[in-house]
Amino acid sequence: VNIGTGEGTGTNNTRVGDGALSNLSTGSNNTALGYRSGESTTTHSLNTFVGTLAGLNATSTENTAVGYAALYSGSAQQSSNTAIGSKSLYSITLGGSNTAVGRSAGYTLTSGSYNTMIGRSAYSSSATVTNEITLGDGADKSFRIPGSSFYINGGSEGTTGTKVGINISSPAAQ
Repeated sequence: VNIGTGEGTGTNNTRVGDGALSNLSTGSNNTALGYRSGESTTTHSLNTFVGTLAGLNATSTENTAVGYAALYSGSAQQSSNTAIGSKSLYSITLGGSNTAVGRSAGYTLTSGSYNTMIGRSAYSSSATVTNEITLGDGADKSFRIPGSSFYINGGSEGTTGTKVGINISSPAAQ
């Protein structure tokens, strides 16, 4: 199904919106709903992009982006990312198998993999971290489980937040 400008080819694809999947050449089983959603997808399959600019530069398979500019950057992106919320996983270029739920969740992640970020502006501890879970609404108010360690930071820098470290050589506990 093609509705909008640009044709997009391949098989079993659904495209609604100007520029949606407009560069698709041989990819199959893709769905793009929204202005320029999935525009850079060429030979890739099994993607779902819903929202204006969702998955704009996504160039791999099995990605899901729902919301304005979700999974936006993506130039050399790995597969199996899930971004739900406006600008979630916005900066990802190489990371795969990440899940971000919430407005701007995972926004700063560029090349990390196997991360889960839930909450408005829930950012990972670094742009390249792997195997981390972040719950919260920003870097200063979060619950993290990185690899085999985790910490809780209940306040921002300079406040009396609660910090707990497990399996960390120098936790700052209060």
